[in-house]
Amino acid sequence: MTHFVGNLFSDIPGDLPDECVQQLAGNPHVRIERIVSAGHASPPGFWYDQDEQEWVMVLQGEAKLSIQASEAALADGGGAQSQPQPKSQSQLQTRHSVVVLKAGDQLLIPAHQKHRVEWTSASEPTIWLAVFFSPEDPGPPEDLGPPGDQGQPGDLGASDQT
Repeated sequence: MTHFVGNLFSDIPGDLPDECVQQLAGNPHVRIERIVSAGHASPPGFWYDQDEQEWVMVLQGEAKLSIQASEAALADGGGAQSQPQPKSQSQLQTRHSVVVLKAGDQLLIPAHQKHRVEWTSASEPTIWLAVFFSPEDPGPPEDLGPPGDQGQPGDLGASDQT
């Protein structure tokens, strides 16, 4: 097996007309990326709507994200909020929360949770570590069988006892 050693804070491009996205590792079920932003933001009116869940951590810099209310929250009027909720579909679509992430902050974004980047630090690169993975639980590996079917250590099981 070949080992790859690198530093997430090195080899930062000096000129970034677009965000720099590098896949660090992955397989068909998970993808790990380093993303470097320098004053970047989502295009006006654009919202990410991903099939995968995304866990993201800001390692350096800052970013402001807008996250739209989930469909379930919109359907029940926004959950525990005490203020009257808007009734029109256009008003519902614009409701969102704002999250500012600084170095060390992390966020889990569920699949199909619409979100956008409002801004990233312009004074220093914002370095993100992002992990994308399937929202579905694949269950236990086939060779282990269903949970609870393994018995206790030293337990031979009913069919093996004499």
